[in-house]
Amino acid sequence: MWNRSTIGIAALIVGLAFSLAGCGGGDEEAVNQSAPAQSPPARPQPRVPTVPSVPTVRSPVVNPPQRPQRPTAPKETPPPPPNSFTILKDSPPGKDFKIAPESENANRFVAEVPQNGFDSSTFRLEFPESSEPEQRGVLNPELKIPPTIEIIESAGFDKDGLPWRIRTQVDGMEMALVPAGASLLGTRGGEANTQPQLAVEVGHFYMDIHEVTVAQYEKFHAAAAKAIRGRKPDEAINEKDPDNHPALGVSWRDAESYAKWCGQAFGGKKLPTEAQWEKAARGTQGYRYPWGSEKPFWSRSRKPGQIDPVQSFRNDVSIYGIHDLAGNAREWCADWYREDAFGSAAKADGSPLTDWTGPKSGKPDFHHVIKGSATDWIVWRRDHGRSTDQLPDVGFRCVLPVKLPETKPNAAVSANANR
Repeated sequence: MWNRSTIGIAALIVGLAFSLAGCGGGDEEAVNQSAPAQSPPARPQPRVPTVPSVPTVRSPVVNPPQRPQRPTAPKETPPPPPNSFTILKDSPPGKDFKIAPESENANRFVAEVPQNGFDSSTFRLEFPESSEPEQRGVLNPELKIPPTIEIIESAGFDKDGLPWRIRTQVDGMEMALVPAGASLLGTRGGEANTQPQLAVEVGHFYMDIHEVTVAQYEKFHAAAAKAIRGRKPDEAINEKDPDNHPALGVSWRDAESYAKWCGQAFGGKKLPTEAQWEKAARGTQGYRYPWGSEKPFWSRSRKPGQIDPVQSFRNDVSIYGIHDLAGNAREWCADWYREDAFGSAAKADGSPLTDWTGPKSGKPDFHHVIKGSATDWIVWRRDHGRSTDQLPDVGFRCVLPVKLPETKPNAAVSANANR
């Protein structure tokens, strides 16, 4: 194989060959016409072909020094996009919750474990361009809104024309719409009184966005002369607490009386059934907590049974915008309590229960279901108390069931159908 040294030697040999050839001859005619003999003609120069230059071979440099990079100005950190997510801090030592900054203004989402065989290393987030059409909507013209109900129009309307938010004027409570649909009740592997897990169909209803407060209950107590069988309701046992604390120590029968006092709009406020309460807390996916299935996260230390002003922990909110379903006061439900209630109600074919209102009687006698503020925050936990008990950590909230008006058939279509 030719290398650079061989090429150089070859070029030198070629050059010498041309030089030697030039020494032995010349052009005779040109010599005879030249100057006198004493002045011999100049020897013609040999023609040497052009040979390409041979580049210098340099020894390789081991680990050549890097050229210093020109410093660049630091880039400005762009503001977070509108659809951003919170990075939660680690749990404090020994605490079973995470800390979220109180001032964070970001969306939250629920991540679920994928099925076997699906890639779980990446995910993609897609946001709708705008949710305004659904939020704005229009009021269902067939819906008769009584004067005791205020529509919060800024919250918009759902696809059926129901307001997303209303306010009952008697007690000033804001209520959130929980649309009709399927949900889960209980669990597969929990305590005996939460099994078996049931599928339930629940109609439209509104729920108070927080527990009835001390101020709201005091207004009721002052106005109610004889609410139940000639008996004036008892005061809340924490009546001296700040106005925005949940009313506590209210018996089940006094809580029911409060609901009736709020008016008979849409059939009247009621205590929630257990199915309604869990639908509001767990959504359509049957989550473990109101916010999903992820570990609880609070803006500061929080313990089960801890009583704070309503809506103190803004992360304790369900997908419908209803607060304090995991923590704060435990809450009465309308249903009678029985440990085997779910097993007795389950259908043999596993089909959903429709607007289930619980068993026909309680066991122990006169005991009703209590929900919320479990020791692990899980919202399917069940407890119970007697109708007349004034339990120091039990309060309540109300619901307002709503039935959509039936659509009137078109007269022309009906006439054609009868032909």
